[in-house]
Amino acid sequence: VGLTGCLEVKRTEYTHTEQIEEEVYVAVNHDHFLTYHLDLDVDGEVNSFVKLQTTRASDPKSPTKGYWKVVGDTAKTESDAKIKLGSFAADLVVVNPNKRTKVGNHVGYRLIPGSVAGGLYADQSRGDGTLATWSSRDRDVENKDIVLWYTMSFHHVPFQEDFPIMPTISGQFELRQSNFFESNPVSKNKPPQYVRGSNCSSSFSIVTGRNSA
Repeated sequence: VGLTGCLEVKRTEYTHTEQIEEEVYVAVNHDHFLTYHLDLDVDGEVNSFVKLQTTRASDPKSPTKGYWKVVGDTAKTESDAKIKLGSFAADLVVVNPNKRTKVGNHVGYRLIPGSVAGGLYADQSRGDGTLATWSSRDRDVENKDIVLWYTMSFHHVPFQEDFPIMPTISGQFELRQSNFFESNPVSKNKPPQYVRGSNCSSSFSIVTGRNSA
């Protein structure tokens, strides 16, 4: 998402020019909150939300070395699924607990945040229908038809360079496959083949490849 536009300005009254100060606000401080409704249905309607957290691990045989392991935590209810991004290292995955790859992993997709998510605000919200209110019912979410609500926020403190046209500020998130495919598509490519040819003035060689899929 890229945000730009014209800063809001307004007229103010003054009697003498000496009343104009150098260090003043050039525009209104403001926020932007963009909320995305993500209904993934990963390989079927019923899914589960899994937090893959990294935790410390130790080996008595090597006390001076540092280790870590990944622990999966499947959310049982809406309260379990609430997270505060940045408070811990984790992969956020929506999986289909009823479908596995040949290796044995549950097929899924990861939500990769690209900015800080937070706040209870959305465009045209009156404050009485927030995500906190909806999730207070604490319904079951394991192996259910679930959705994700991702909120992207921008806090804008205007500077002189932002007037009259603001430079674009960007934020993003990504949905990336997580054990969804059986293998990397690159592994299906055949080795490159050398094709030699010539014309009336010169000779040339071309390296080609073909996807077997």
